[in-house]
Amino acid sequence: MLEDIRAELDRIGATDISVALDDDFEPDVGTMVRVQHDEAYWHLLPERFLELLKDIRDGAGAAEVHDTIEREGVGVWRGPSPKDSRDASS
Repeated sequence: MLEDIRAELDRIGATDISVALDDDFEPDVGTMVRVQHDEAYWHLLPERFLELLKDIRDGAGAAEVHDTIEREGVGVWRGPSPKDSRDASS
């Protein structure tokens, strides 16, 4: 799945966006993809993120990915997991 996401980011021209799978995200909804652009980052279900990317035109750039996540993302967690979750530092 991550390779498909990276291929879509390449097609869009958004290679400055980093993505990584996150198995320890809370709430426990399964594996999420952590998407980072500059200082902003989000957690989304990988399948939903890939669907969003497929609707973005070729060469649109990272700013369009950022805007699309904010405008159309469903089930998006902005920033870190909630306090006291599995990945929060004590």
